[in-house]
Amino acid sequence: MPFSARQIDVLRQLTHLWTSERFVLIGAAALGCFLEMRWRGTADLDLTLAISREEFLDEELVPGWRRDRWMEHRWYAPGGEIVDIIPAGPELLRIGEVRWPRTGHRMSLVGLRLAFERGVPVPVAPDLTVRVAPVPVLAVLKIVAYEDRTAERERDLADLAYIFTGYESTDRFVDDVIALGMPYDEVGPFLLARTIAGMVNDAERVHVNRFVREASDEDDPSGTHAKLLASGPPSWRRNPDELTQCLRTFGRGFR
Repeated sequence: MPFSARQIDVLRQLTHLWTSERFVLIGAAALGCFLEMRWRGTADLDLTLAISREEFLDEELVPGWRRDRWMEHRWYAPGGEIVDIIPAGPELLRIGEVRWPRTGHRMSLVGLRLAFERGVPVPVAPDLTVRVAPVPVLAVLKIVAYEDRTAERERDLADLAYIFTGYESTDRFVDDVIALGMPYDEVGPFLLARTIAGMVNDAERVHVNRFVREASDEDDPSGTHAKLLASGPPSWRRNPDELTQCLRTFGRGFR
């Protein structure tokens, strides 16, 4: 499991405060529940919480915790653990973004509804289970986060690269997939995209389509294609056609 003993204590405290139904684990810590994250580590716990912005701005949201002065979503537990909490109550999800009052920065909440709707229970200790966003949902959230702040979120591209290449599904051997006759290493991106296509709404679909289009275009001003090559598996740098084919297969599955 990707959690230290102190992180488990933090999750236990949050569960006692809010119950596991009010928050869902997202981010790299969640991804580590499903993939062996050899390409990077994380010291943060990222949570989305079903509360209003007003509740979230309460400086005593979690007794004994300290809020970061400039990063309004970041909290520090007494033991020093970093916890990023994104408020995502029904009204905020309807608006589609949260605006931080101190800095004026906006954060997109597109896709976070999926974390609540599709979060799965994951045991993190013998006496503790938390809800965690599954890999297809995490892929959508990382696409949205990257597009929201392309200059700051290149680590999300690395995560997406390894999600594309490491995704496993029980559908890999169903008849309609076998009938497509695609190479084994293309089945994962295809099934990942097909799963995502079956759960996104119109706003989320726009983000995924735009990401695939930009990432597939070597001349796109965002530079996403080159960044993916640089942050993805080493085989992509040896043979850039692997990335091109991966994106083409993902796009096929999404359509």
